[in-house]
Amino acid sequence: MVYNPIAHAVFQVFINMYGGLMGFAILGLGPLELVIIILIIIVLFFPAILPKLIKRLSQSVSTIRQIADEEIGTDKKEKEEE
Repeated sequence: MVYNPIAHAVFQVFINMYGGLMGFAILGLGPLELVIIILIIIVLFFPAILPKLIKRLSQSVSTIRQIADEEIGTDKKEKEEE
């Protein structure tokens, strides 16, 4: 990804105006509404990429669960050793 100073400056202006990303709104829509609209657009106009998106999402979730399970197991072993 190439650093774009103009995009960075615009992003900083929005952060300063809205007090952070949680206060960020486009056209009066909050982040949740924007995500819902994007999902509807994907379902309506790009149904061919849905299986790929779902597969990648499930792989990401399973990887995160494996890492969390490993960390929990490591913590339990450390507590048992003490």
